[in-house]
Formats: sequence, structure tokens, C-alpha cells
Amino acid sequence: MLGVVLLLVLKRSQFEKAIPIVALLLLLAQRRVEVGQAYATLPSRAFYPPLSLLKTISAAEPFRIAAIGRTFIPEMSALYELEDVRGDGAMTLAHLGEVVPLFSVAQPLWFNRIDDPTKPFLNFLNVRYVIAPPDYPAPEGWKIVGDDHGGRLLENPNVLPRAFVPRRVFRESDPARQLELLRRITDFGEEGVVEGPPAPPFQIGEATVRISSYSAQRMELEIDARERALVATSLTGWPGWQLRLDGKEAPLLMYNRAFLAFVLPPGRHAAVLFYWPRSFTAGLWISAVSLLATVILFAWPRTHIERGLDRMN
Repeated sequence: MLGVVLLLVLKRSQFEKAIPIVALLLLLAQRRVEVGQAYATLPSRAFYPPLSLLKTISAAEPFRIAAIGRTFIPEMSALYELEDVRGDGAMTLAHLGEVVPLFSVAQPLWFNRIDDPTKPFLNFLNVRYVIAPPDYPAPEGWKIVGDDHGGRLLENPNVLPRAFVPRRVFRESDPARQLELLRRITDFGEEGVVEGPPAPPFQIGEATVRISSYSAQRMELEIDARERALVATSLTGWPGWQLRLDGKEAPLLMYNRAFLAFVLPPGRHAAVLFYWPRSFTAGLWISAVSLLATVILFAWPRTHIERGLDRMN
């Protein structure tokens, strides 16, 4: 049918430009006739229906979730716009893989299984809510904020903000020693480990941190520091994160082996952490220069190019 119509159109040159459009419409019509009834279109709620358990979640600041065992398996969280610390990806940051045993049980082919929601490192990771099987007993001090036949939603009273100021910090350069120190810490709001030349633990100056804006690749902070302070975050330290402090570029430190922190002087500050790899900027420049060169080569009269080549020879 398509071939016959195209032949008829070709006989009239004034319709020659319409051939692609006609072919596309005919192809769509053919597919509709063939499989229109075979694969019924389903609404989005068939794949991720509203869950009454999640309606009780409420938080003004960024937070993460976790789940017990195989409850609410990873990737489901993405459908409900939730950040799950268990992870499920083809690539894992090497340093992050080293701290996985501090809060979960690594699985060989899938996600990291969490059996104990009271692990101190989960507090540091900003886990405010934990989804558990039905009738799962709430740990001491925890609140049950949601309960139905599908599961139970628990709220962690010890959760730390996405950005905060610890009271005491160890400084260590050796990776094995860093992990050893992290295993000993029971309150990550009080203590942490920053990468650097080994030194005795030192006290951090008092400061308050408020998250004024947050998105997947950007976090803006308002900080009031009474003394020189260190701001710790649970942002994973992938290469590519940058910091602007009061509008100027500032250095970042590795904190708790796989995360980001920075130091600031006394006073009020505005800090912006954003993900923008410098290699991406270099790639943009290379692409722009290549595009410009291509445009010049095609737009410049061929005779000028040939003359230039003759002069070079």
C-alpha cells in the first residue's frame, strides 16, 4: 500500500516534498491497525500507585529514606521521588563502597541490604524515615508515623541534617585508619573524620547552618559562625563538586571517607555547593571550537581554502 501511494505521488513533482510526511503517516496508521489492540495503554498509577504509607512523610529540609531487608526495593524510591541510601547502580564510588559496611550488608549483585535501622552512620546519611515490614517493632525512641497492611513507616529521631557542624573532628590521611575511626564513632553529630595529615582530635567552633535551597546537583547554605568552623555534609564526594563561599571559589575536603566538608572563618556566610565537573567545561569548549571550525570550513569559499593550501605548499 505504501509503495503504491509513493509511486502515485512521485508522478506529480509538486508533491515530491510531501513524501516523507505521507510515509510517516502511513507507517503510523499501519502500526495502529496491526498492534493497536495488542498492547493496551495503561495509566501511570498501574506502575506506581499512590501509597498511603508515604502520604505521612513531611519534612521541610532534604532527607533520605531506607528500608528494612527487601522492603521497598531500590528503584521504587525513584518513582516516588525519594532518596534511598541503599543504592542500586552499575557504578559505585570506591570510597563510598568502603563505608557501606558501616550501615548495611553489601549484596554481590543488587542493592545494599539494611537489617538494623539504628546504625549510627544512617543518622549521618540523613535517613529520616525507614520503611519496614508490617508489625516491625519500632526501635526505642522512634515514632511510627505510618502503618498499613503493606508496611510500617518509622521516623528516626536521631537524624542529622544534610549539612551540619560536628563538635569534634579527627584528622587522618591513612584510609584504613579513617575506617577504623569511623567504626568507633557512635554519634556522628559529635564526631567525624576529615582527610588530612594525622593530628589529635580538635574541637570545632560553634556555628549554625541553614539549607536555603536544595536540588539534585546544588545545595545553598546560610551559615553563622561564631568561630572558625568546619561544615560537614552527607553529599557523596564524586569528582566534579565545587564550592563557592561568599561568591568566591573555595576548597572542599573529604569527610567521613566518602563525603564533602569545608572550613570557613568566623562571620555570616553564603555557601553554594554545586556539581559541575571541570572536564565537562573543557568538553564544551572543545565542542564549541570544533563546531566553529566546521562552520567556517563549509561557509568559506572553497577557492580561498585551496589558495591557502597552495601557499602552504
